[in-house]
Amino acid sequence: LALFSCEEANEGLNYQKTEDGKGYTVVKYIGEEKILEIPEEYNGLPVVAIEPYAFSGRDKLETLYIPESVETIGEYAFFQCNKLLDATIPSGVKSIGEKAFAGCEYLTYIYIFNYYICITLTIFIYFINCFIYFYFQRFFIEFIKYIV
Repeated sequence: LALFSCEEANEGLNYQKTEDGKGYTVVKYIGEEKILEIPEEYNGLPVVAIEPYAFSGRDKLETLYIPESVETIGEYAFFQCNKLLDATIPSGVKSIGEKAFAGCEYLTYIYIFNYYICITLTIFIYFINCFIYFYFQRFFIEFIKYIV
């Protein structure tokens, strides 16, 4: 197991180089922005993953944009981001970890642009009224999940 040091960018994102050295993962977010766009690249290499708990407890984050380069979102990645209102999951994301959005009580919209994505229903746990849009080329399916 190779260990790599974390590097911090100006936006409050902490990165770690992947084991193969071909990309970076977001390991922690310590910023206070309401709207955050994770960059496609860091130090000239693609940002390929969001680690478990990377954004957990960030109570100011309302809107999140994930780049096409990200392939994996870890378990509990956005756990208790209490003010998160909407998130866009691009077509590059192939898997979303268990309970990735658990405790995001105000999450209203999730836009998913990949119908080959591997998800578990537990990523949607604790949602009261959340609209989840799956975009499949020229049409989309909308469903509402109500958990009382």
